[in-house]
Amino acid sequence: MQHKEIYQQLSLEEKEAFFQSALEKYQELREEFIRQFEAKGPTISGELSYSNFCGLIEQERKSWVAAFEELDFENPDWEDWHQPAGTYIPEYEAIEMMAKEMVEDLFDNWKDELIEHLLSQQINNFFAGIIGMYQACSTADINDDYDALGDDPNEYLTDTFAKTMNEICGRIAPVYFNINALTNSLNNLFRYISEQETITNKLTISFDELLKQIVRDQSMASVVAGAMQQLSTSKSLFPRLSVSVQKYFDLNSWIKLSEELYSSDVSVAQDLMDYYHKSGLYSEFHRVAQDCFGKNQSAYTDFIVERLDDAFEPVFTKTVLLHKAGINHNLETYRRAAPWMSPEEKEAFIHKLRHYDLFYGLLMAEEKQFEQLYDFLRNKKTISLSDFQQLVVILLQIMPFEAFTLVETKVNHTLAGQKGRDTYAAIARLLKAVYDSGKINETRNLVLSLYKHKPTLPALRDELRKAGLI
Repeated sequence: MQHKEIYQQLSLEEKEAFFQSALEKYQELREEFIRQFEAKGPTISGELSYSNFCGLIEQERKSWVAAFEELDFENPDWEDWHQPAGTYIPEYEAIEMMAKEMVEDLFDNWKDELIEHLLSQQINNFFAGIIGMYQACSTADINDDYDALGDDPNEYLTDTFAKTMNEICGRIAPVYFNINALTNSLNNLFRYISEQETITNKLTISFDELLKQIVRDQSMASVVAGAMQQLSTSKSLFPRLSVSVQKYFDLNSWIKLSEELYSSDVSVAQDLMDYYHKSGLYSEFHRVAQDCFGKNQSAYTDFIVERLDDAFEPVFTKTVLLHKAGINHNLETYRRAAPWMSPEEKEAFIHKLRHYDLFYGLLMAEEKQFEQLYDFLRNKKTISLSDFQQLVVILLQIMPFEAFTLVETKVNHTLAGQKGRDTYAAIARLLKAVYDSGKINETRNLVLSLYKHKPTLPALRDELRKAGLI
């Protein structure tokens, strides 16, 4: 197929995306493009006065406020409602689902408009559309007497705004920016932000990540740095952007600025830790990692675990690994921490996990506490069949007679209190695992007694047959 035929079959968005990527990749094409179109000035650059930029924001705000306030959650269009097949959904849940679909449709339209502005180099419109939408989300008077969007509908809207902005950030990479349009738009944006008495975190965080994606070379960094001079608080409002810009000019300055800002932003902290780790500066890595972990364990645990040198700082290593193991119930993570733990620490950690049946049992098995594991399985009547199965198979290798007695007791106790195909299937899986572990004759005898169970249980017989036990 010739290139002209392929070109005719592509959508406008596909053509523009390819062209933007080619401009970014090939310098000769970029220079030729500039020679041909730079003279056209405002038509291509999309430059706009500050007063007109503020007018665009207000226009966007009013438009989306009206759109949100027109949403009717009390009288949804039931004819367009398609209930998922095979499920019953109460009316209030259906209304909630339809309400959220209405909101998603509006945000999809907004996202499409922004992408169109971005591809056509109307960057002022792009920035104004973001600010206007956020203001609309924050101020719209939503008619939601049924709480379809939760207790605070405006908070639901701003949360959806933040999620949609993450999607838009992913579309920035292939876009080639006209320097004049970008400079004018950034000057307008930062001037607007500098004149606001208050600015919310959700908006600045979204812009911080968005603008960081724009800075891809020193020329872009210079444009952004120049525009940011209007903001005396630029570093605290846009920590990711600030350090991203600095990295293109001087590494030592980037390190110094990252050290200053990492406490206020997870992304900055992770970039700094990653630099120290890759550079072999393990003392610096551990210093920052310990500080970050102490302040926000949930945000940093996985990141730090992937980069820990277990022997470099054993005490910190043990702390982080045990935190992760306690949350994710991962035995491999516990094994990494175990060499640095005293017997008393191991016992305390295992006891702390006593309410999580499977992981609790696996920890006892790991530490060869088989008597304790036996007592746990004998006394814990409510343990699920699947968890019981995984643990008793371990015990069968150590205490075969006692463990099989536990199996018999568990099966009979379950049948006395539970019925149904799912229960019978779980029993069949348990017995198949016991059979495969080597308890062949004992399992056959137990299966035979179940087959002869009175009253007859046809579904149980069927599941035993499916498991290959009959």
